Amino acid sequence: MNVARTRVAAAALGVIIAWLSACGPSAREKTISTTLTATDVAAHAFIAYDAKKQADIVAAAPDKATGAAQLATWRAEQTKVAQLLAGTYRAVAVAATVNDDQSLAAMAQAALIVSQELHALGAIP
Repeated sequence: MNVARTRVAAAALGVIIAWLSACGPSAREKTISTTLTATDVAAHAFIAYDAKKQADIVAAAPDKATGAAQLATWRAEQTKVAQLLAGTYRAVAVAATVNDDQSLAAMAQAALIVSQELHALGAIP
């Protein structure tokens, strides 16, 4: 990911966090709910992408050994995304149970990282 894009994303995240800090509990609850829904959508998109990616690797492999090696490489990426999704779900749970700005900011940051990773992989536009 390029530096300018990361800085823009970080600035946008800062604006969102500042806005959320000024909001009452209702806006906080909506933010948590929206983040949970977006994370669910990202997880389902990745599941679909992952299935196609593995099928494409197998179909394009010239032999079993090459296919197995390419699948192993892909599965390392798959594991990374699964861990990021799990971390985001944990951050949503913390933000839902601990009423402070830090937990909300951590949740937003985790969701942003998942989005960036899935975009980098081509799993989402």
